[in-house]
Amino acid sequence: MPITRELALKIIRYLLNNPSFYFPFKIMYREYVSYTDDDNDFVEIVPSDGYENLIEDLQYDTFELWEDLQDLDLQTLELMSKGFIDKILKNEKNLLKDFIFITFEGITFQPNSESDTPDIENMQIIGFEKGLDVNEAFENLKLHQEYLKNTTFDEIIGIELASKEFNYFNLNC
Repeated sequence: MPITRELALKIIRYLLNNPSFYFPFKIMYREYVSYTDDDNDFVEIVPSDGYENLIEDLQYDTFELWEDLQDLDLQTLELMSKGFIDKILKNEKNLLKDFIFITFEGITFQPNSESDTPDIENMQIIGFEKGLDVNEAFENLKLHQEYLKNTTFDEIIGIELASKEFNYFNLNC
């Protein structure tokens, strides 16, 4: 995995300051002396050797991390697993879709109405929820809005929202 010179130096400095920390990667740099377009000669950096040379010599500018999984200790496994879990959870959040749940049941009166008869036949918004699909979002809605169990609404429609942007309009303008 390519990394910047700055990150490579930070990793090396950390490893020098924390010699008991197991880092499951080799820090590699392209050997600039023999570098040509056809040459991929990478050399491993041993943190205790040559760190000062890397700081002083700016020609060392192509770095990579190569895996070096050996004798993993518990702390390293925990750090690695947390990294993978974070990646999975971030990806899952990106997969969640927004849904609106509505029903034709119920009635609506316009503002300041004094009539017993509804002025407008329309749909009622039951709620909003996220899910991988409409079924999961509906289960989440029932889980997060428990008061819905005490209503008489029965037939619910779920619609995926393409956007969460709102536009406001006035009828009387």
